[in-house]
Amino acid sequence: MGNKLHIDGDVNGSSINVGGNGVKQVVNGIEAQSDIDDEKISTNTSVKVNKLATKITVGIFSVLGLLLVFYLGFMSAPLTCTYSIWLKDRSTLKTITNAKTIFNYQNDNYVFYPDSEGFYKGSLECDKNEGRIHVEAKGYQVYERNFRLDNTMQEIRLIPE
Repeated sequence: MGNKLHIDGDVNGSSINVGGNGVKQVVNGIEAQSDIDDEKISTNTSVKVNKLATKITVGIFSVLGLLLVFYLGFMSAPLTCTYSIWLKDRSTLKTITNAKTIFNYQNDNYVFYPDSEGFYKGSLECDKNEGRIHVEAKGYQVYERNFRLDNTMQEIRLIPE
């Protein structure tokens, strides 16, 4: 066995411990330890991580994980799009009732009829905000065009035949 020596010291926040068969040095949270034996010298270096830094890192990754889950859930879940129309005669501006209205959204047809004021408001699950509208009313030309699902009321004026 080697000689046994024990020295403790502290210099500017660093500490050095020499004792028994080894040397242990801690500088700014980094710990280095050397084991000394008569025949061999081996060094084992380990880093002590600040507990606060660990908590912050875990917190950041937790928040990022939650954001990722929310984003994936939000992107895969359909949105609800609403649309509303008001049917009127183009020349007299009187409301038109009993008009068969077909809203085509991604090759699905939604058929509805406006109320006694020529008004209709509907909603559907969507992932884009545009479809096509087709309106048929007795005594009027067929009306057809692209239609936006944007929560605004759109006035449609039909042309008499």
